[in-house]
Amino acid sequence: IGFETSLSLVERGFEVVMACRSEDKALKAIQLIRREYPNGPGKAVFHAPLDLSDIKSVNAFSTKINDYYDKVDLLINNAGRIYGGEIANGWDEMFLTNYLGHFLLTKNLIDRLVAAENPRVVNVSSVMHHFSRSNAHDISYWNKFARFGRRCGESSYSPTKLAALYFTLELNRRYQSQGLRAIAVNPGAVNSDIWREMPRYLIPIFRLLYLNSKQGSYTTVAASMLKNLPKDVIYLQPYHQINPKVEPWPPTEMLGMFVGYLATKPRLPNDGTGGELSAQALWEISDQLVKDWGN
Repeated sequence: IGFETSLSLVERGFEVVMACRSEDKALKAIQLIRREYPNGPGKAVFHAPLDLSDIKSVNAFSTKINDYYDKVDLLINNAGRIYGGEIANGWDEMFLTNYLGHFLLTKNLIDRLVAAENPRVVNVSSVMHHFSRSNAHDISYWNKFARFGRRCGESSYSPTKLAALYFTLELNRRYQSQGLRAIAVNPGAVNSDIWREMPRYLIPIFRLLYLNSKQGSYTTVAASMLKNLPKDVIYLQPYHQINPKVEPWPPTEMLGMFVGYLATKPRLPNDGTGGELSAQALWEISDQLVKDWGN
């Protein structure tokens, strides 16, 4: 999905920084993009590897970008994994990759973002945010998933995808007055590289039922480019809905009729404020988690 998104943005004239863990894979992707668009209008470049589960890598990449660019027009927090184990000091690899690394990267680049005209942050969420059992302003909930050994066998995938939505809300609250807009997206059920650790016999089934990677990039590209989205839109998903003004029934956000993108309501746990209280609390909790991560 990240490659197809990059390809679409280069086609629209962007200079796209490939933020990949593997320099080799990034350079191969850049070659393919140049083959497709040898004369622009945009281009893809590589400055430094980025491993979102490693705080030193996130900070080093951020420094590189801040030193090289005066402004950042668009940040797409796309990286994600559906598997992950325990890494250094007991941290949950999936929580770091899917959420906390994005949180830190965005904060590190925020000065460059607000220096741009009409900057955007796109946070890739998932239909799986529907299934997070969050009392989200409870710090113990997020600590449980940040630390691998504390989550009692539960996957941290759904909580990280809910966190992407709360992060979107809070970015808008804090920085909308400076011109920044954040939007979360569900790419859909996509036959992409995220399934690389699944049994190989399942891949033909995914290919039959799921969207391809190009289709999976539609919501991200729309969130990045569309100028006419109503101001209250914070979430795009790719399937037809009978009534987009209500929270979709989860199966229709997984295997529905593909329409490219559609603004719908995300399913946020009821905190009495439409998620705003929980979003503010998660930001504060995330700041503390980043401090702990760095120690």
